[in-house]
Amino acid sequence: DQINIELHDPLNYSHIFYTASHINMNTMGIASASIPAIYNDSYYITIRHRNSLETVSASPVSLAANVTYYAFDAAVKAYGSNMQLMADGVWTIISGDINQDGLIDSGDLTPADNKSAEAAVGYIPEDINGDGLVDSSDLTIIDNHSLLAIGAVTP
Repeated sequence: DQINIELHDPLNYSHIFYTASHINMNTMGIASASIPAIYNDSYYITIRHRNSLETVSASPVSLAANVTYYAFDAAVKAYGSNMQLMADGVWTIISGDINQDGLIDSGDLTPADNKSAEAAVGYIPEDINGDGLVDSSDLTIIDNHSLLAIGAVTP
């Protein structure tokens, strides 16, 4: 899968200093990006994904070192603890925000339902579970998340 990584101003979150686009993320949820050396201050790190809620580091992260590691591997690592604990004990970014409006609601369920009726396949936002097919399992995820009134949380 792919994500975008944004570096946001810690004093004014609406100001984006840098975006690394189309970063490959492996099946273990690990991604690596090369950030130009001029961005060596502290920033909120924001992860954007094609059908997940925008997720932001809990606090600004220093990029002063040559190599910086940041893992969204616990709810406390995301601003507002905006993550989901899976049955296997792994914390994940919450999926289901197809229209990327920061909420998981009927605005996401309707397009997924339409694609499910078509048995749509491929790398498309409506495929929430990433199995390449839009079906009832994708609708269930969106429906469950919409019932919890989950939304993006930013500084």
